[in-house]
Amino acid sequence: MWARLGNPLRQSYEELLRREFAEGARGELGWSAEGSKSALSAAQVRRRSRQWLDYASESFCDSAAWFCLPGGRPHREWTLRPRFRQRRRRWFLAADILPRLQL
Repeated sequence: MWARLGNPLRQSYEELLRREFAEGARGELGWSAEGSKSALSAAQVRRRSRQWLDYASESFCDSAAWFCLPGGRPHREWTLRPRFRQRRRRWFLAADILPRLQL
């Protein structure tokens, strides 16, 4: 799915993640993305290293799954603070991502 987004949307999502990283956002919307995120250094983010790109992809997939779930109680895997979740929700809405998800 990440590969089908195209460069502009992938880069836009990466920019969202870089902003979160710069603001010290901890947590994620899935444990796989959280594990990748916690292993990143600032230098890896700046260089767009393989680790960063893997994290961005994993974060997108976990975030897309979270975005598509109907409202309800929080899940214990959702450790990203609510203000950052709201930014991601706005990103998914602005990107009009649902037609691309083909669920």
